[in-house]
Amino acid sequence: MKQIKNPHDYFFKSLFKDTNTLKDFLPLVLEKEIVSNIEQNSLKIIDNEKNKKYKKFYLDLIAEAKIKNKKTHIYFLFEHKSYPDKMLMIQILNYCLSIWEENIKNKSPLTPIIPIVFYHGKENFEIKENFIDNFDVEDFLKKYLLNFKIKFFNTNNYSDEELEKINNLKLAGGLIVMKHIFDNIDYLIPTFKKIYKIDKDLFIFLFDYIIITKNEPEEKITKILNEIGVKQMTIAERWMKEAQEKGLQQGLQQGLQQGLQQGLQQGLQQGLEQGLEQGRKEGEINTKKEIIKNGIKQGIDINTLSKLTNLSIEEIKNILKEQ
Repeated sequence: MKQIKNPHDYFFKSLFKDTNTLKDFLPLVLEKEIVSNIEQNSLKIIDNEKNKKYKKFYLDLIAEAKIKNKKTHIYFLFEHKSYPDKMLMIQILNYCLSIWEENIKNKSPLTPIIPIVFYHGKENFEIKENFIDNFDVEDFLKKYLLNFKIKFFNTNNYSDEELEKINNLKLAGGLIVMKHIFDNIDYLIPTFKKIYKIDKDLFIFLFDYIIITKNEPEEKITKILNEIGVKQMTIAERWMKEAQEKGLQQGLQQGLQQGLQQGLQQGLQQGLEQGLEQGRKEGEINTKKEIIKNGIKQGIDINTLSKLTNLSIEEIKNILKEQ
């Protein structure tokens, strides 16, 4: 797995790219009149990572929906923040302009946009939801000024009890974890215990966010996993599943790199051993070569690589000579 530059953005996008999660989130931030007039089945995510016209503007997330009994479609523009940003309103304005410029180029009507700001930082973030309120001018001038309104969602304005009542476990768990991501990890143990009993895959999705965000020692992670009741094989099984879905070689490389970065050595090593067994069965000697090559780059000694790959030290040395 490649190193994630901004784990908060990465998790936010992963959470809300699920349309079911997004559908259950919108009523938390939008007026009932808007939600009730959206054709729920029309709600979809616009993949701005693949869309060149939007990717260059670093848009976090865009969703599109149709209005009931109308030809009108609307955009929900999501901007995620984990810290106060004085340039927020200007950023949103730029995003909106980029979309409207495309409308004009395509000779299409301007798309209505509702900007939604998602904030989960620890610092107090006071924001004026109407753009025009950022101008310190007399009232008689305001009618000439540009204006738009944003919707501001702050996880800190909700208690954990309120978030737990959301009838979508993924959304509830995601919001609670994002709310407390800057707190001591121990605070989230009760939440993780509940989720692990109900949905182990969701637990892994949420706990991954903890692992890639917090620089916790291996001993503490292991202790917390034991307290939650996580079997060591859970992580290993996850890597095996990914290996099957994405290809054995990629899964093994990801498993090795993730093990090095995250410190879940015991569970991940079992996953690697299972992956290697599968590799042996399929005669994937090239896979072992990739593991050795990547392992050397990461500073793993030959003895450890020998144990991981079941190759002799002499065989590993011969492979390295081929590089």
